Amino acid sequence: MIHPSAEEIAYMEAHVDDDRRLWFVGINAACLAVGYLAVTLRFLSRSKIGTNLGLDDWLIGLALLFLTGHTGCLFVAVRFGMGRHAILVNDLKSLAVVTLVAQTFYNLCISTIKLSILSLYGRIFNRTTGWFTPTLHISALFVVLYTIPQCVTYVFRCVPVESLWTDYGPGFKVYCINFQAVIVSFGIINIVTDWYILALPLPVVVGLKLERRTKWSICSLFMIGGLVCVISIIRLIYARRVETADPSWDFAPIAMISSLEGSSGILAACMPTWRPLFKFLRQGITSYFSSKNRSRSTSCNEMGVGFGNTTTVRKSRARSRSRVRSAGPGIQGSSLGVVLGGKRSETSTSGSSVENMLKLAEIEMSDRDSKSLTSGSPRELSRSNSETNPGRSTSPASSNKGVRQTRREEHW
Repeated sequence: MIHPSAEEIAYMEAHVDDDRRLWFVGINAACLAVGYLAVTLRFLSRSKIGTNLGLDDWLIGLALLFLTGHTGCLFVAVRFGMGRHAILVNDLKSLAVVTLVAQTFYNLCISTIKLSILSLYGRIFNRTTGWFTPTLHISALFVVLYTIPQCVTYVFRCVPVESLWTDYGPGFKVYCINFQAVIVSFGIINIVTDWYILALPLPVVVGLKLERRTKWSICSLFMIGGLVCVISIIRLIYARRVETADPSWDFAPIAMISSLEGSSGILAACMPTWRPLFKFLRQGITSYFSSKNRSRSTSCNEMGVGFGNTTTVRKSRARSRSRVRSAGPGIQGSSLGVVLGGKRSETSTSGSSVENMLKLAEIEMSDRDSKSLTSGSPRELSRSNSETNPGRSTSPASSNKGVRQTRREEHW
């Protein structure tokens, strides 16, 4: 840590109210939540298709634990003054130790994510022969070999390590490496390996006998990890400023970008495994809405109502009216019984048309009775007289005719 000058101390005192803790805690918590959500969906997808967890799944779970350790250390660092200016730091030693541990967790998280992606490639293209499988093994070995010195140099940048938070004075000798050059070197290696791992399966996918659309979709799914590469570049730009007199304030953006890089890396590694789960959810949603539409249409068909089919209803009403008008004297009681009997359906004629049919039927019935009484034969006249005078005797034939007439009137 560089000792602040008088001007820097005056600046800190003038901006003593500056505070990044709210953004610091919020962004780190959101990154951790995204990581847990991505891994949870990955495990659910595996269980849905009945696939056992492989090495890639366990590695991504380990990467999530490293991300949890990284963000947890940053949450603890807020207690010691992270996100405020250096003059407000209440425990410099604890802040330095927690920051070193957080950096170590970050390096392990990024490397484990890369190993998980390489293991996923081996699981997907396990039947591929030739150069691909040996290249995966060499790439994984390279990631492991450069991660070990990266973690060591981050912790032992100065010897003794206590010199990071203790001022031994001018007579004490402290050995430090050019930490800025170390950060730039490992940052460049990190970015190059990111792009390399993302582009590694593209030649294999292009060589498969698949439709062009399927090839492009698979390639685009893998290339989503390009977002991680962009974040790594942004982090490298900020991380070059390691020699500062206000580390608790200047290192806060670097720590947030580191958490964002780790969570986006986990997200990019898990997204190719979500397809079975999303396919299942899409089928479930589609079947739910289709069954709902079928039940709705079935209930409407049972009621006799079709959506938007008002033309059929109007035509049926017009036909019923035309049949009543054209029926004439020969209208049958059974047809009226259909209209009047029981409960009227939604597609039957309206109440006014039924009343008109009843009036027409009464008029026709009275006309027929008057005609039969005035122009009928003497036998019919005697039958009518016998009906008006029930005490008088009548013949069996006239009695039967009277019964039929009575039943017809009752029917009407």
